[in-house]
Amino acid sequence: MRIIVSTVVFIFHLLAIFTRTDGALSQVYSWKGVEFTDVEKTATVGGYPFYSASGNQVSGIGYHAKSGTMVVTIPRRQPGIPATVSGFCAKDWKSGTSPKLFPIPSDNLNALKDKYFSEAREMTSTESLSRKERSTANIAENLKNIISVNSPIIDSKCNRLWFLDTGVIWYPDQIIVVQRPSLWVVNLPEKPCSKDAFKVIKRIEFAEEEIGDLSNLGDLALDFAKDGSCDDVHVYIPDSLGRQIVVHDYRGGKTWAFRGHFSFDPVIRESALIAGDHQYVVEEGVSSLTLGWRDSSGYRAAYYIPLSGTGQYAVSTQVLKDETRAPGNFHPEDFKLIGYRGQQLQANRHVFDPKNGIIFYADAQEQNIRCWNVRRPMTPDHIGVTNFNATHVDGLDLSIDSRGYLWILANNPLKFKDSGIDAKAVNTRIFRMSISDAIEGTACEDSSAITEGFDETERDVYSDSQDFIH
Repeated sequence: MRIIVSTVVFIFHLLAIFTRTDGALSQVYSWKGVEFTDVEKTATVGGYPFYSASGNQVSGIGYHAKSGTMVVTIPRRQPGIPATVSGFCAKDWKSGTSPKLFPIPSDNLNALKDKYFSEAREMTSTESLSRKERSTANIAENLKNIISVNSPIIDSKCNRLWFLDTGVIWYPDQIIVVQRPSLWVVNLPEKPCSKDAFKVIKRIEFAEEEIGDLSNLGDLALDFAKDGSCDDVHVYIPDSLGRQIVVHDYRGGKTWAFRGHFSFDPVIRESALIAGDHQYVVEEGVSSLTLGWRDSSGYRAAYYIPLSGTGQYAVSTQVLKDETRAPGNFHPEDFKLIGYRGQQLQANRHVFDPKNGIIFYADAQEQNIRCWNVRRPMTPDHIGVTNFNATHVDGLDLSIDSRGYLWILANNPLKFKDSGIDAKAVNTRIFRMSISDAIEGTACEDSSAITEGFDETERDVYSDSQDFIH
């Protein structure tokens, strides 16, 4: 970030001050430039370096508490990224260190190939190319490698990793559509973490009519059938550039999308973002979706937000699961505006805490973690500011693990997007804190009335498993 230190000794002294092992906020890991195990630093691919410290900035994290596996994603928006999906075993790295990453599920599946660059059509202006023209840039069918991933999703119920591959190399000087966007499902170890424990379960490739060839897919939500198996799940995918919500029936192998509702679009007047010294415009629609409690009919509220906007919206999963209502055969009031969080409170991601009925938001420009109790009206007065108080933060992402901890990724995506990172400074930090500590004393804390109308078992989701963080 903007922390510049002169010696290694001072760095680790500073990290020790921030690192705590109780429920309060603790800085667990940090990186200057992310490094990988067994990487050939002098190799090249497509005329670019195979590895470059200035290109590797983490954009998403997911922690599998049962095995102590931390999954890390680095989208290919800069050259020099050996693996877009990788991770490390928490048992092998003490708090305050900078873990080296290994590719997930393997280095071969993460590797770029020279032919992606030599055979693909180079695209330098996406606005000047029609969808038909862009689709001709696909260089091959049935490519199985992972090209670029924004975020990992941890499925603690079934010990699986889910992620979306955009299929696009999006460098500052060229954009190459390598292959169709795809959904990947990978096994996570049930025993303590091992770098050889990951096996691909399924890869689902989306057709052009389902998801466009230039996408910014990242978030997804998993809706398991009550008392069903691990394969009885519907996957909801917000598509911010396609301005739609995509639904995939994992068991049935079918995909459909909902389009044409105003809530899927960016709010143009709220598309200007300021973060630190940077000002930029982002016109992206529905970008994050999280699921609430199951109601007496077996359906959930699917809460969703646009990146360019401060409104909170919701739709019943009863609507999303009904293919006959897609793409535009729904009633407009099926997709409801819940309320507004407040001026300049755009968010990159939001996640639902079922124990307390709280939605947490990763601010896009205020650089804080905010919260809302879903049983209260959605108004600025009911939006709380959590007790996340780290300094030198320019970009945030967050997730909740199966032990009830809130994980927060803090980095500088703006500098990374423009010109790479300064690999001599600390650029990425990972924090952890308990949810109770996050909301203590805030407008979100009181949960006395939140179980009304819901099965109490919907709140009993966190386990007291072994803690691998040390």
